[in-house]
Amino acid sequence: MSNGADQNGKAGGWRRGRIAAVVGVLGLGGWLIWSQTDLSLADFCTLLTYVGHKDQVAACTASNGGFYLGAGLLLVLIGLGWLVLTKYKAASEGFALMASHILGFVKYSTPEEPSPAPIAADRESDLKFLKELADEGSLSPEQAEHFQQLKSALADQALTRLRAEAGPSESEADAQADTAMTEAVEEAVEQGSDAQIEALRFIGAGDIPSGLDRLAAAAETATTNAVALWRQVGEIAYPVDTRRARNAYERVIALGSVDPRDYIYLSRLHRRAGDLLRSSEVAEAGLAGTDTSNSRELSILHNEIAENLVDQGNLAEALDRFELIHEIMAERATVEPNDSRRRRDLSISLDRIGDVLVAKGDLDAALKRFQESLEIREVLARNDPGNAGWRRDLSVSLNKIGDVLVAKGDLDAALKRFQESLEIREALARDDPGNAGWRRDLSVSLDRIGNVLVAKGDLDGALKRFQESLEIREALARDDPGNAGWRRDLAFNHAKIALAGGDPRAHWGEAVAILEALAAEGRLAPRDHGSLETARARLAALVDGPGDNDG
Repeated sequence: MSNGADQNGKAGGWRRGRIAAVVGVLGLGGWLIWSQTDLSLADFCTLLTYVGHKDQVAACTASNGGFYLGAGLLLVLIGLGWLVLTKYKAASEGFALMASHILGFVKYSTPEEPSPAPIAADRESDLKFLKELADEGSLSPEQAEHFQQLKSALADQALTRLRAEAGPSESEADAQADTAMTEAVEEAVEQGSDAQIEALRFIGAGDIPSGLDRLAAAAETATTNAVALWRQVGEIAYPVDTRRARNAYERVIALGSVDPRDYIYLSRLHRRAGDLLRSSEVAEAGLAGTDTSNSRELSILHNEIAENLVDQGNLAEALDRFELIHEIMAERATVEPNDSRRRRDLSISLDRIGDVLVAKGDLDAALKRFQESLEIREVLARNDPGNAGWRRDLSVSLNKIGDVLVAKGDLDAALKRFQESLEIREALARDDPGNAGWRRDLSVSLDRIGNVLVAKGDLDGALKRFQESLEIREALARDDPGNAGWRRDLAFNHAKIALAGGDPRAHWGEAVAILEALAAEGRLAPRDHGSLETARARLAALVDGPGDNDG
C-alpha cells in the first residue's frame, strides 16, 4: 500500500510538475509576445470591460494577490488560444486580464514612493487606466494613493520644464502668468484626458512644442468646452511660446469670450511679438466689452495701450492714459479705503506716471510721484510687517527714487536709498532662503549699489558688491542650470566686474561663454544679441591688443 501510494504520489507530483512547467513556459511566451508587440497596459486592461472583473482588479491587494497571480497565469492559456485563432489581435485582449492581475499584485502589494523621474510611456498608460477606475469610483486605497502620486509627478515635471524655459519672473505680470500657467497645468492633470496626459508627458520630458501642439489639437477637435481648452493652451504656452499662445487666445476671442483677462493676455502677446498696433486694438476691444464696475481690468487694459504709446515714443498720450488709470485707482481706493489691494494699485499707477516723467526728462515731477508711491507702501508694510510682498514693493519704490537721484547727480542720496532697499531684500532672503526671487532681488540691489560706487570712483567698493552679487547668481544658475534667465543674469554680472577692472579678460571670457551657449541653444533673447557682440569685441580687444604679453 505504501509503495503504491508512493508511486501514485510521485506520479501526481510529476503530473503537477509537468503542468507547472507548461504553465511557466506558456506564461513566459505570453509575456514575450506582449513585450514584443508594443501593447500598452491600457490595451491589456480593455478586456476587463468585457469580462466584468474590474471590480476585482480594483480590489487587488497583498492579501489576495496570490489568487490573482494564479488566475493571471491560467489566463495565459486563453490568450495563447486566441493567439492561434486570431494572430495577435485578440491575444492583446486575452493577456489583458493576466497583465492586470499580475501587475496589480506586484504594484499594489507594497507602497510606492513618488518617482522624481519623468513620466514614461508605461506610467502614462497607468495614469490613463487609473483615471478610468477613478471615474467609475472603483479605486482601491492603494491605487488611489498611486494615482495621486502619478498626477503630482506629471504636474511637477511639466511645471519645472516650463519655468526653466520661461526664466525668472521680473514683473507682476510675469508672476500672474506663472500663477495662471500653474493652475492650467493642474487643471489639465485633473481633467486627465488622454490628450492632456500625453501632452504634459511631452512637456515634462522637455519637448514643450509637441506637448502644446497636442493640447491645441485636442482643443481644435473639441465639440464642447472649446473656449476653456483653448484658454488652457494659452495659459500654459504664454510664458514660453509667444506664437502658440497668441494663436490660442485668438481662438478664445473668436469663439466669443468676453473675459477681459483673455484680451489682456492677447494684447500683451501682440506687444511681445512687436505688433503694437494690434496690441492696442485688442486692448481697445477689451475695454469696449468690460463693465465699468470692473475697475482693475479696465485699468490694466488702459495700461497696455499706454505702454504701447511709450514704446511708440508718444509720451504725451501715454502720460494721459496713465493719469486716467490713476484717477480710476484713486476713486476705487476712496470707495474702499481699508482694502490694501486698492492702495497698492494706486501706488503702481503713481509708479507708471513717474516712469513716463523720467522718460520725458521731468525728474522733479517724477521724484514727487515716486515719493507719493513710497508713502503708500510704507503704510502698507508698517500695518502688515509679515507681508513679504508689501516689503518687496517698498524696496522697489526705494530703488526708483534712487535711480532718479542718480540721474539728478545726487549720488550720496541715491546710495542711501539703495542701501535701504538692500536691507529689506537681505531680510527677505534671510527669512526665506529657498526663494530664488528674493535672492535675485538681493543681487539686483547689490548691483545698483555697485553702479553708484563706480560713479563715485570707489572701484574697490564696487567690485566687492559686484562680487557678492556674482556669488548669488552663480548659486542660482548652479541650482537651476536649465533657467536661461539665471544664466543671463550671471553673464551680465561678469560684464559689470570686467568693466570695473576686476580681471577683465577672465570675466569678459565668462560672459561671452555664457551668452554664446544660450545663443547655441536658441535661448538668447533678441535684445541680448547686441550685448553678445559687445562682449566679444571687448574680449577680442584684450586678447589681440598691443597690451597683451601672454603670447
